[in-house]
Amino acid sequence: MTSCELPRQAELADTPHTMIDPAMRDQREQIVTLDLAGCNVTYINVPLQEHEKAGGQRFEQWPDAVRRIMETEVSRFVDRNAGATVKAVTTGVHDRQCVLAIHWRPKQ
Repeated sequence: MTSCELPRQAELADTPHTMIDPAMRDQREQIVTLDLAGCNVTYINVPLQEHEKAGGQRFEQWPDAVRRIMETEVSRFVDRNAGATVKAVTTGVHDRQCVLAIHWRPKQ
């Protein structure tokens, strides 16, 4: 029996900086080279297919199909949010999903 490919789309979740998870806040304090204080976060979650695995936390180690979806979603975010300044992009893998977080602030 062969596994079938499930159609998938990226799932986006916007989080205002006042509502960011305390664990993320703690992580932010440890990242001294990035100024993420006061940033809003948009998460892009893409589930892995049954046969896929992320080779690690780094974007370059994710399956090509997942990276293409993420690149498309980041481009769409930038196009939709001309009034936003992207301060950082962080990545992670959790529970068979690749997660990319866009840390942004409104332009001043």
